[in-house]
Amino acid sequence: IIRQGDVGDDFYMINDGIALVSRQLDEEGDNMELAELKDGDSFGESALISNKPRNATITMMTDGVLLRLSKEDFVKLLQEPTLRWVDLDEAQAEIAAGGVWLDVRLPSEYGHGHLPGALNVPMGDLHKKSNELDRAPAYVCYCDSGRRSSAAAFVLSQYGLQACVLKDGIQAGRIALVAE
Repeated sequence: IIRQGDVGDDFYMINDGIALVSRQLDEEGDNMELAELKDGDSFGESALISNKPRNATITMMTDGVLLRLSKEDFVKLLQEPTLRWVDLDEAQAEIAAGGVWLDVRLPSEYGHGHLPGALNVPMGDLHKKSNELDRAPAYVCYCDSGRRSSAAAFVLSQYGLQACVLKDGIQAGRIALVAE
């Protein structure tokens, strides 16, 4: 359906069938299976929101029916109030009330500086790790600019988790980061 590295143009939902999510690990073509998607599962949102290439390959394992939404229509649906955007003060209040910072940047970015107590789950791993996350707290998703974190909040909502997005990410300043 989609290939790792391609430009994102559509968002998909599986109406019927089973699909495999895989990622090519190296130049030799070694692949890692990340997840199986089934009826009601969706994919393709990360590349649409981040304007980055597809981060995985999705292949149908059975006959099926897919629902497809164009990038333009998908982005319109993501506009407020679908996603809850919070400024730094609102985010800190969410954390004080038991929320969890969720840093969706790469481990190397996280290692150079992150918010104290933040959990690092890179955007590319979020589908795989979402079922392992605690369902109780609200997650305050952040990245450098808010682009990846808006995709993350959308993914978390698909898994029934509460999430909001730090408006403008950590580039907005006024945020003290800690390094590994």
